[in-house]
Amino acid sequence: MGNRKVSKRSNHGQGEGHGKVQGRKGSKGLSRSMGSNSGKPGGEGPVLPEGVAGLAGLPGKSPEAGERARPQTLYMVATPIGNLRDITLRALDILTSVDVIACESLMRSRNLLREYRIYPEQLLVCQAGNEEAGAGGLVKLLERGRSIAYISDAGTPGINDPGMKLVAAVRGEGFAVEALPGPSALTMMASLASCSCKPLSFVGFLSPKSGRRQRELRHWLEQGHSFVFYESPFRVEATLKDIDCLAPQRVLFLGREMTKKNAQFLWGTSDHLLCQLKLMTLVRGEFTLLVAEE
Repeated sequence: MGNRKVSKRSNHGQGEGHGKVQGRKGSKGLSRSMGSNSGKPGGEGPVLPEGVAGLAGLPGKSPEAGERARPQTLYMVATPIGNLRDITLRALDILTSVDVIACESLMRSRNLLREYRIYPEQLLVCQAGNEEAGAGGLVKLLERGRSIAYISDAGTPGINDPGMKLVAAVRGEGFAVEALPGPSALTMMASLASCSCKPLSFVGFLSPKSGRRQRELRHWLEQGHSFVFYESPFRVEATLKDIDCLAPQRVLFLGREMTKKNAQFLWGTSDHLLCQLKLMTLVRGEFTLLVAEE
């Protein structure tokens, strides 16, 4: 894998998510950032977790040792939800070898890519607010023979994150789409819960409006089976109080700051979890909650 040409970065960009150009003008609907794909002056490539070697892009190994991105292909790449060491080896192969990386936000994605010394020639923003326009720009790049990886801020693209419209647009034009599995708060919580997850419903975020949130909770509680949803630290207490009013007997599993050093997991009824939250000096981090079957 040869070193890629370094382009200068603009210091006067509009930041992420505004559909504005960073550096030189990119495809319509996409913000653009340029960089080099070599980690150090010697072009050592990505830095992998300690003890791991023999993959594409590593010193002393040919690119054929790992997977290489194929032209005119979109890769939906799952990324860590907290601990950056949860990146998969296949994800590093693809992120290192694609022509273009599209992301939900520049700042979050740059932190991950820099951790592994990956500096793509093109780093483009395609987020919820401009996904349709961004998808159109990425399709044009595929038409020119480029390979593209898409990463969201954390976890698996399309799972309560942007990505669905992009996949639909790319597949609609006849181009190949591949998904690289990896971290997901949904599957992590399901594997930790000591209850039946057949069936298991995924709700995403509940409505921030009290009345609508209560109606949504009532609907899912009446189904009788397990379901998972995400919640903000600013609303988790109110949501638990809603559940305590609607179904005080249901058992819940709660996770926050998942995969990080200060990760915390609690289980019990909503009343018990409310008592545990009151003991916390600072409630922060996105919450994942699984409500067990009746």
